[in-house]
Amino acid sequence: MKYQSLLTKALLLLVTLLFINCQDELIDAPKEIKSEQENTYLKVDELNFERLEQDVSFQSLRTKFNISQPTFNRKKGTYQSQARTSGASNSNDYWIDMSIVNKVTMENYMSYTMRLVEPLDTSNSYSNIVIQEYNGIEEIFTIRYTDNSSARTTGENGGMNMKPGIIPYDGWDDPNDGDNSSGGDGYEYVCRDVIQIIDVPCTGNNHTVGQSCECQITDFNCQRAYQTLGYQNSCSWEYVDGNTNGTGNPNNDPGTTGGSTSDPTNSKVVTKKLPIEIPLEILQSVIECIGVAGDRLIWMNNEMNDANRGPQLLSITNHFTQLGGSCEDVTREDKEFMLGFIDIAKKIKDAKLERYEVLIEKIKEDPWALIQDCAEQNGMDTSNYLDLFNHTIPQDCQTRLNNLGADYSNQPISDGNVSCANIDYYSVEITNYPDFDNDGNSDTEAEIYQAFREKFTDLASGEKDSFESECNVPADFDDVIDIWWKFNPMSDFDSNLFLSNNPISSIMLIDAGANNPFVNTNADLGAIIVSGFTSTNWTISTIQTPETETQPFSGNRQWGLLINQNGNLEFYTRAVDVARVADIFLEWPATWLGSDIDCQQDTYYDIAEATWQNMQQEIADWINDDQISHGGQATVNTPKAARVNKDKIIEILTTNESIEQILSNCD
Repeated sequence: MKYQSLLTKALLLLVTLLFINCQDELIDAPKEIKSEQENTYLKVDELNFERLEQDVSFQSLRTKFNISQPTFNRKKGTYQSQARTSGASNSNDYWIDMSIVNKVTMENYMSYTMRLVEPLDTSNSYSNIVIQEYNGIEEIFTIRYTDNSSARTTGENGGMNMKPGIIPYDGWDDPNDGDNSSGGDGYEYVCRDVIQIIDVPCTGNNHTVGQSCECQITDFNCQRAYQTLGYQNSCSWEYVDGNTNGTGNPNNDPGTTGGSTSDPTNSKVVTKKLPIEIPLEILQSVIECIGVAGDRLIWMNNEMNDANRGPQLLSITNHFTQLGGSCEDVTREDKEFMLGFIDIAKKIKDAKLERYEVLIEKIKEDPWALIQDCAEQNGMDTSNYLDLFNHTIPQDCQTRLNNLGADYSNQPISDGNVSCANIDYYSVEITNYPDFDNDGNSDTEAEIYQAFREKFTDLASGEKDSFESECNVPADFDDVIDIWWKFNPMSDFDSNLFLSNNPISSIMLIDAGANNPFVNTNADLGAIIVSGFTSTNWTISTIQTPETETQPFSGNRQWGLLINQNGNLEFYTRAVDVARVADIFLEWPATWLGSDIDCQQDTYYDIAEATWQNMQQEIADWINDDQISHGGQATVNTPKAARVNKDKIIEILTTNESIEQILSNCD
């Protein structure tokens, strides 16, 4: 028998579950039930025998499926119909109770649900029989209710722990396929116990995650709500072809057992075999202990139910067990390590925890490990960047952020086991000092420095036509776009503070976007705070504001003047960006760069390169403009940069090759 309209049957199952209680009796149901799947209503009517006799549609379906005219059983006080079957050996094994019938109607849909009585069945199960018409297609099937516990136990609401399962009923002649006593093609509603995300409510007032009420600080006996993984009954429609060999086992699936589909009293039983063997209690301990939630919990759930994945999750639970198997044995660093590996595993399916552990230990010993070799090969001395790497914001900056509110925060570069992810150096060499005030004398270095500060927002802002993005650009097959960026003080207060003798804690917003009608509305924003200042340079640090999103990279950048090895004055900007290994693979907030992490990070650095190369040229043009500088001369130096290579990290985490050899390859 061919079963179509899965949505209709699913809705019908919902309705019939409302109809039946554990005493196998029909119960009152609402007259209308809103369907979330369709913008319409299910109308539910309870028909007694007198109304049933007058229902033309029912009588037509009854005749269609060869169901006998019901007779009144005085002893039982019921109207019952014998089922004249073609596949069952004894039609007295079951009969249909038509005393009360539930009718469900919806647009293009009509069904009648009746109790199927099986006197010889001594199991804790019972069935309904359903006849329906949907879009002109007429069907008949049974819905089997099986107690999922070893005995009938009264629950909180006085009901049984039910596991419903729909099996195709081939006992009647199939109007479409003819004699189908050996089973035919169709759909079965199969139920399994599977691992799913479940809510663990608050022990205080039974609130769940996302609800407003939380545990009070003074209530030490209250455990906040959280989510974990656990077994839940999951039901779905599955197609069964006719070649079941009389076993009810489509395609000889080893995970499926059951009797012939022609036997309405034998429901389909399916055991879900998990691809990996992890005790659920250990998994739940890991989730609660290290605080797995959101996408990380979804990843765990997928791991538990995907036969092609799993070893990564097993390595995490084994690591937890090796630590002692109790949250009391787990340090904050252990938690960060396991959460970090989950973030890695979400992106790199073949990443190995033991390789991740070796890499983290290497970074602990040397935060420069990921870029050291390539920086040296590029003629860069990482020791010149130690001051920026170790730089932290002063208390004045933290006080300013605190006063602005909770939405303003620092993105420190020294939290946890971070690795240096990028260093760069862009400079302009001044061979003739300018005379900005045109007094006939070359300006002093202090005067040039002040002029640079006053001109900074103009020199740092810019645009680049025909920028080649690593990301897909809407409405541009070549992924070429005109981009722009602008540095603006956050307020008039910040503008005045920046130009003062002590600009510490002044804030600037970096607005960036593209001159493309499809993407400009999603311009990217950043924010920086002046966290260091001397008579020759100033340093900024990345922060988060209500207008800006946090990014995986945190960093410090410095602008200033120095006397270079040629004895000439040099404008420069240099930076250190850091990130945890896992953060390098985190998804950034979707911007005009797109949502793909690989292209986002590549384009991020390409834009940074364009920004500072543009600034180099702007400074050189400013110094070389005789009408402005009156004799000044400057040349642009070759930029230098070394940045982390994601492909190298992937190779480190997925192979057994020497980490030192991988990192030394800078081609």
